[in-house]
Amino acid sequence: MVHGVFVLHLSEFVQCRVVFSVFGAIAVCLFPLWPPEVRLGVYYLSVAAACFVGLIFVLCIGKRSTLSCHICEKFQS
Repeated sequence: MVHGVFVLHLSEFVQCRVVFSVFGAIAVCLFPLWPPEVRLGVYYLSVAAACFVGLIFVLCIGKRSTLSCHICEKFQS
């Protein structure tokens, strides 16, 4: 047994997730270096995602839709 070496056996799927997570974190840290067009696209994508999440909450709170919304039920006490 080698001392001081951490050996972790992961499945191939988990290894791919770890690698993409590390590269994604590096890419986010380098956000100021991205071209302006890409930064603008990411901004619009994040605003669209925020609007979608807001719409889901409005539908849950309004109780006007026939969708069963389990997201809001988790936050009720």
